[in-house]
Amino acid sequence: LECLAACPISGAIYWTEESITFRGRTNTTRVPHVNEELCVACGLCTKTCPARPEAITVHLASEAWMTELSGIGCTVGRSR
Repeated sequence: LECLAACPISGAIYWTEESITFRGRTNTTRVPHVNEELCVACGLCTKTCPARPEAITVHLASEAWMTELSGIGCTVGRSR
């Protein structure tokens, strides 16, 4: 739930419950998903995710989008 708490946009991250069967045992787990229409690609969800590897990875759509993010001071998710 860390990613949900870190996300600055309400509704950009949501959870679903999924059943996973392994060796004959079925367990239900919560899986994070990103609403791409609301996501601003700030990367805070990835930065705070306790899972390794991270359950959510942010990929920026274009250089124009990166320029827009830079204009608001966001540096998370930049290519290294």
